[in-house]
Amino acid sequence: MKKIILPLACVISLMEPALAKDYRLDIGAIAANVESDFGSVVLETDLKVLAANIFFTPIKSDKGPLAEAAYLSKASNWLLSTGKLDGDINSGIPFNMDSDITTIAMTYINPESGYIFGLLRTMADTTIESPIGKVYLETEDTGVRFGKYLTDSSTMVLTYTVIEETEQRFPVTSFATDSLPDIKVYDLQFRNLVTTASGSHFAVEANAIYLDTAGPGIQAFGLDLTFYPTTKLGINLSSYYIDGANNYSSTEYGLDLEYFITSSTAIFGGFSRGEEDEIDSDIVIFGISARL
Repeated sequence: MKKIILPLACVISLMEPALAKDYRLDIGAIAANVESDFGSVVLETDLKVLAANIFFTPIKSDKGPLAEAAYLSKASNWLLSTGKLDGDINSGIPFNMDSDITTIAMTYINPESGYIFGLLRTMADTTIESPIGKVYLETEDTGVRFGKYLTDSSTMVLTYTVIEETEQRFPVTSFATDSLPDIKVYDLQFRNLVTTASGSHFAVEANAIYLDTAGPGIQAFGLDLTFYPTTKLGINLSSYYIDGANNYSSTEYGLDLEYFITSSTAIFGGFSRGEEDEIDSDIVIFGISARL
C-alpha cells in the first residue's frame, strides 16, 4: 500500500495549480494491519477501505486547519465506503476469515440553528474457513445521531446504534446456534476546536460509550487530543479505556499524523496498541485522501 500511496501523492501534488480550494468531494484510501497476540495464538488482520464524503454545498478551506474545514463549515454530507477484511489465525489449525463491509451514512447540519441529525447503515458479510468447513455470518448496524453545535467550534452529539446478526449458516447443522442477541451502543461525544493566541489550533474530543448486551453492560471512555502547529499538519494522541464484567478491562492508546502535501491532498499514518489481560494488539494504518 505504501508503494502506491507515495507516488500517487506526488502526482496529485503536481496538479495543485489546477485544483480549486473549495471542494465538494473528499475521497480516501486506507490500509491497516492488526496483529493480536493471544499467547501461543496470533491473529493477523488486513483491512482495506475506500471512502467518499459528498458534501451538500462547497466547503471553503481558507480558515483554520485544513483537516477541520468541513467541521468549521458545519457541512452536511453523504458518506459511502466499502472495505475488505482478511484475517488469519496462526495456531497450528487453519483458520481464515474474509469480510466485506459496506457503509452508507448521511449527516444533516442546520447552519443557522446548529442542530445535527444523522443516519447510519453498515452491512458486513463474513466467511470463516475452519476444519469443519465454511461458516457464513451476516450482520447489520443501524444508527441514528442527534446533536448540536454549542458554538461555531464545539459540538455535543449522541449516537445510538443497534448491531444485529441477520443470518448464520454452518456446514454442519449441529453446529448452528441461535442468532446472537442485538447489541445496543450509546455514544455521547463532546468536541471542541480551540485557537491559541499564537494562531495554532488544537482539538479535544471526549467520548462516553455504553454497550447494552445480553449480559452485563460494557462501558468505554475515550479521549483524543489533536494539535495543529500549522494548518497542514495534525498530530493526534488517543486513548481508550474499556470496563466490562468479571474484572475485564482493556486500554488502547495511539499516535496518528496527517499532513496536507497541498491544500487538496493529504497523507496520514498511525500506530496504536491495545492491552487487555493476556492479549496484546498492534495496529498500523496508512492512507491518502484527495479533495475535488
